[in-house]
Amino acid sequence: MRTTLFVILFTLTAAQAQTLGEIMQLVDTNPQLKTAEQKSRASTARYASQQSANYPSLDALYSATYLFEKPVVYLSTPGAPTAEVQIQSQNQYDGALRLTYPLFTGFAASSAIDMAKSAMQRSLLEAEDVRRNLYLGTINAYATAVAAEQFQSAQEEALDAIKKSYEKAKGMFEQGMAPPSELYRIEASYHAIESAVIRARNQYRIALNTLSFLADSTISEVSALPQYQDLSEEALLTMALQKRPDLQALKKILAMQQSRVELEKSDYYPTVTLYAQLAQHGDDWRLDGDGYTNKDRSAAGFTINYNLFGGFKSKYAVEAAREEELSVRWMITSYEEEIKKEIKESYLNFVSLKSQLEAQKAQVKARQAYYAFIKGEFDNQLTDADRLSRAVSSLAAARSSLAAAQARAYGAYAHMLLQVDVQTFQDALYPVRRESEKIRREE
Repeated sequence: MRTTLFVILFTLTAAQAQTLGEIMQLVDTNPQLKTAEQKSRASTARYASQQSANYPSLDALYSATYLFEKPVVYLSTPGAPTAEVQIQSQNQYDGALRLTYPLFTGFAASSAIDMAKSAMQRSLLEAEDVRRNLYLGTINAYATAVAAEQFQSAQEEALDAIKKSYEKAKGMFEQGMAPPSELYRIEASYHAIESAVIRARNQYRIALNTLSFLADSTISEVSALPQYQDLSEEALLTMALQKRPDLQALKKILAMQQSRVELEKSDYYPTVTLYAQLAQHGDDWRLDGDGYTNKDRSAAGFTINYNLFGGFKSKYAVEAAREEELSVRWMITSYEEEIKKEIKESYLNFVSLKSQLEAQKAQVKARQAYYAFIKGEFDNQLTDADRLSRAVSSLAAARSSLAAAQARAYGAYAHMLLQVDVQTFQDALYPVRRESEKIRREE
């Protein structure tokens, strides 16, 4: 009994239709997105690592040196033999605790940190762009699935209608009120529509399979398409230029190139390093002196390093970095123009599809009225099976075209929103949540 109940509950759960919002939440676990997010975490860790250049370095040093000969000096005085004097032990041990701090690096450290920060921000934006592209693919698959499901329903309704007409024609044939050709014509239409139903079911399954791949989960049924709202082309374009993640990622590349210019220019400046150490010297591991020199080697000081000539390396490195920066600037300009073109084309396409959708609704209404008229005439033996079959097929085709038009219109609408960013699409998909968050921010 428990097993039977579990099977029933599982079947009901599996058969439950999933909304576009629910599937989008599943897409957030897609392995492609997880890969991009993992890369962004690695970039975040590299940025944190690069920030260590702002801090002093504390090192513990220990060394042991075993000389093959005793370290000596030779003293020579006139009229006396040369004297050999040992000045240090043959075994030398040194230990130190050293603190160093790069006081000035010619802006190399700060530039490297800025580059790492821009790289981190770029990787985050690239992960968001992967999400945006996955959403685009998911919306197309979802719209296709909804259209395929409605196409299947339209063909099944047509099959049911032609089946009833066949029963009517068969009864009339058996009573001698209709020739056999009428029956054969309806049979042919029945088999044609039956074939269309099979094709529609397979198209629906293919669309569900694509959705399951993108969501990394089994999708067995979809709900209706969400409603869309009117949009302004100017507002879309403004938001896209401000928010689009792939464009913002390019701007982070520009910031990286600007930091690289400063990094290469750092060779023109001297570097200043401060250091302080606590150190001891000895002739064994205890570092208790060697009897020749002082055991305390503690010290403090600074070093200044300034490269006077490097074979024009710095000059050409700076020039190359500036050219790369200019290249990225032109790339951004070109990309912004491409986005403007995409937004305009998408908006015009959406307007056209809305117009087609209204025309298709009117077409379905007309085909329904025509089918009702022809069916009434057929039932009263005022028309033949050919006209009835054509009316049934025509109504099914109109309903299928309407479903396809609805899918294309919503797909174009969602595509426009995702040409801005994921958040803009989510705000339109969850308007209630958006309003509640707005009220909470105002409070």
